[in-house]
Amino acid sequence: MSTTSRTKVTLLLAAGPAVGELRERLAGERELLAERVPQGAVAIAGIGVDDRAPKAALTAEERDGYDQAGYAGALSVAGRAGLADELTAALEGAAARLGDAIDARASVAVAGTEETFIAGDGPLGGLFAVRRPADRTLQQMHDFWRLEHTKLSMLIPDFVYRQFHGVDYASERAAAVAGVGGHDVDGIVEWFFDSLAWQARLAELPLMTELYVDERNFIDHERSPISYVEYL
Repeated sequence: MSTTSRTKVTLLLAAGPAVGELRERLAGERELLAERVPQGAVAIAGIGVDDRAPKAALTAEERDGYDQAGYAGALSVAGRAGLADELTAALEGAAARLGDAIDARASVAVAGTEETFIAGDGPLGGLFAVRRPADRTLQQMHDFWRLEHTKLSMLIPDFVYRQFHGVDYASERAAAVAGVGGHDVDGIVEWFFDSLAWQARLAELPLMTELYVDERNFIDHERSPISYVEYL
């Protein structure tokens, strides 16, 4: 299975009391980060969107599993392998700059390697913040996700698919540098689409039930929220 990869650091941003200002602040922060990252690296920002339509098409069991509230936004920097330190440094003070638009203590940093399995992008995206079950080591979780679960994910029609595998110590360092409280997300399932109507149709596929059951091998659904974002 051929993939491309890059180093990435993402902040999953919980809503603060001034969350209505988050879109504008994220846009400004993305512009600032674009100047701070190394040449060839990129800054990416997404603002959370209403997830009721996609979730309405899920079965009752799936809704229970995917019912955790998503994040209000996401901020990422990404570049070639070997840039982890530089990308992390670019995010220094990000939480303070976003101010009360976020809840910094409830926000989470993830740092590691993003792999693209099906290339492409779109104006909207899904971010599934994965935390592993208690009986799985981090390596077991990553191996099952990449080597086994991917076989099912690749069957989804018109799917643009990436896996972002977190590294514990790198995520902890990124959280400290950026000023957010969490670093316990093990990875992020990332996909892209053109409309929430497409995402709702995806949820109706019979394959999605099979995927949900298989996810239990490496995901603790009760601690793993899905967020839908509009990229700025």
